[in-house]
Amino acid sequence: MNNWLTPRALNWQLAGLWVAALPHLLIMPFWVGLLLLACTGVRIQIYRGIWGFPHWVVKLALLALLGAGLALSFDRATLMRGTLALLIGGSAFKLLEIHTRRDALVLIYLSYFIIATQFLFEQGILSGLYALGAFAIVLAAQVALFDPRLRAPLPSIRSTLKLMLPALPMMVLLFILIPRIGPLWSVPLDSGAAQTGLSDSVSPGDISSMTRSDELAFRAVFDGAVPPTSQRYWRALVYSEFDGRSWKLGEPLVRRLEEVVATSGSLSYEVIMEPSNRPWLPVLDVPLSVQGADLRGARQAVTRSPMDKRQAFQVVSASRYQLASQLSEAAIARNLDYPQAQNPRTQALAQQWWSESGADLPSFVRRIAQYFNQSFVYTLQPPILGGDSVDQFMFDTQRGFCGHFASATALLMRAAGVPARLVGGYQGGEFNAGANYLTVRQWDAHAWVEYFDEGRGWVRFDPTAAVAPERIEQSAEQLFSTQPGFLADRPLSPLRFTNSGWLLDMRRAVDSLNLSWHRWVLNYQSQQSDLLRSLMGEITPLRMALALLLPGALILGFVGFNLRPRQSRDPLIRAQRRFEAAAARLGYARQAKQTLAQLALEVKTGYSEMTESLTELALIDEQLRYAPEAVERSELIALLNRNSRALRTKRPRQSLKRADAGSTG
Repeated sequence: MNNWLTPRALNWQLAGLWVAALPHLLIMPFWVGLLLLACTGVRIQIYRGIWGFPHWVVKLALLALLGAGLALSFDRATLMRGTLALLIGGSAFKLLEIHTRRDALVLIYLSYFIIATQFLFEQGILSGLYALGAFAIVLAAQVALFDPRLRAPLPSIRSTLKLMLPALPMMVLLFILIPRIGPLWSVPLDSGAAQTGLSDSVSPGDISSMTRSDELAFRAVFDGAVPPTSQRYWRALVYSEFDGRSWKLGEPLVRRLEEVVATSGSLSYEVIMEPSNRPWLPVLDVPLSVQGADLRGARQAVTRSPMDKRQAFQVVSASRYQLASQLSEAAIARNLDYPQAQNPRTQALAQQWWSESGADLPSFVRRIAQYFNQSFVYTLQPPILGGDSVDQFMFDTQRGFCGHFASATALLMRAAGVPARLVGGYQGGEFNAGANYLTVRQWDAHAWVEYFDEGRGWVRFDPTAAVAPERIEQSAEQLFSTQPGFLADRPLSPLRFTNSGWLLDMRRAVDSLNLSWHRWVLNYQSQQSDLLRSLMGEITPLRMALALLLPGALILGFVGFNLRPRQSRDPLIRAQRRFEAAAARLGYARQAKQTLAQLALEVKTGYSEMTESLTELALIDEQLRYAPEAVERSELIALLNRNSRALRTKRPRQSLKRADAGSTG
C-alpha cells in the first residue's frame, strides 16, 4: 500500500465523497445510494488488504450495470438527474482504482464538482451552509492527502480553516460590488411533470401524478390577511380543446384579454416562483394585474420567457369577480366543441339531465354534484381508463382524482349545450403564520371547471368538492398523507416526518428563513445600484475599480501578514535559535546538515574557556536525540541559554581562521 494513503487520508476521502453526494441521493433512485455504499465497502476492504483491486472485466460489467440502471430510471424529461447519477456512479467506481495520489486527487475534484451541482436543484440558505461545510470536508481530504501523519484529524481541520477563512471576506466583497449578469450558457433542468408542474396539455391522470412529488412550486407573501383555504384557487392554465381524453390550450395565449369586474375587495401579494422552464404563472383566481408578467386570454399570467430561475412577481387579484359577461360566436363554438363519436353514454346522460332540469343551468349543475356525491371515490391511484375514458369513469370505475371529475363535468356541460372549459392550477397551500405567507407544492395541483352563464359570465365550479369537500377545506398534505400514491417518487422526503408537533414548527421556521433569504437575494439585484450610490455617490468605472481594489488589497494584505513566518513558541526551539545566532555572530554559522552537538563542538575549538559548558551541551543534545528518556528538555534549554549569554560577551577571534580553512585544501 502506498505510504501516502494513510488511514486519515482514506477516511477524509470517503467522508468528502459522501457529504458531496448525500443531498443528491435524496432525489435519486435507491440503487444509486446502494452502489456508492457497496463501492465504499470494497474500498475499505482493499485498503485493509483483504481484497485485491477488481479485474478490468469486473469494472466493465459494473459500468454496463450502471448504464442499464440509467436507461431504466431516467428519460429525456429527467436528463439532468440522470447525468448527475452518472457522475456519482463514476465517482463511486473511482474508489475501486485509487493506485496513486493522482487518482485520489481526481476523486477529490469530482467531489468538489458534485457539491457545485447541488445548486442546480436548491439555492436555500441551509443548502448553501451545507455546501460550505461539505466543501470544508473535501478540502480537509485534500490536505490530509499530503500530510504524512497517520490518524490525528485536528491538523487537517486546522489547515482547512486557515485556507477557507481568509476567502470569506473576499466572497462578501464580491457579492456586494460585482453586478449580476446572465450566464454565458444555460443548462436545461429536468422538465418532467413532477418537477415543473402543469403543461400545455393535461389528461385526467396527469394531475394525480403530481402528488408523487414534494417539489416546491411557489410561495406567496400577502400584504394583508391570507384568504381561507376554500378560496385559494391558483389559476395557471385554461384548457378549451378536448379530443375525447386530453385537454389542450385551444385558444392562443396572445388573444384579447377577457374582461373582469371585481365585485368585492382585492388582494395584494407577492408570488416567488420556483424555476419551472414554463412561462405560465399561478395566481389567485382571478388576477387584476401582475407586475413582471402579462395577462393574456382567459386571465392567464404569462411571462415573456420560460422561468429558468427563481423570480418574484407583484400581483393584485379580486377575491370576488364577474368574468367575461359576453362571448363571441367563435368563443362559444370553441367551448362547446367535443368529439361526438366518443363517450356516447356521458353525452346521453347530459342531455337527459338537461331535459329533466327544464334547461335550468343551476338545477343542472346541482344534478351533476348530486351524481358525483352518490358512489364516487376520490383516490390518488385510479384505475387505468381505455378509449371512451369519460364513459368508463362515469359508469364503470367511478374512482378518480380531481382531473377525472373536472374532465367529466366539462364534457357533461358541453354535451348539454353549456360552454365550459377546464382550468388547471393549484388549490390550497400551507400557511406559515410567522411570516404570513403560503407555501404551495406540486402535490397541491388541482383542476376545476368554468362554465358560461349568460347572466353571470364565467362561473367557477369545482366538482371535486361534491365528492371530497375535505380536499378544499384541508391542505393536500393532510388529506393525502395516508394514501399509498402520495410522495411515491420521494419515499425519503423529510416532509413525511415533519408534519406535526415541534418538527412541523421547525420546518416552518426553516422555510421562513429560506423565504427571507430568497427575497433578499432577489431584491438585492434591483437594489444594488441604490446601495452603491449611497456608498460612493455617482457610479463610475474608476470608483468601482477603487471600491473593489482598496478593500481587496486590505483583505489580501491581512492574509499575507498572517501567512508570514513566525517564531516558534516552543522554548527549546527559541533557545536553540538564540544559540545559533550568537555562534553565527562569532563566525560559526550552522551548516545545513550540521547537528546542534556538532556546532557546539566546533565553537569549543575557538573558545577553550567554554570547553566544559559546550561539551555538556553537545552531550545533552545527543542524549535527547537518541535517548530522550534519559534527559529532560529543561536541561538542554538551560544549557543553550547559558552558552548563548556567554557567547554574546565574546569577540569573534576564530572567524577568519574558519574562513581560511574553508578556502584551502
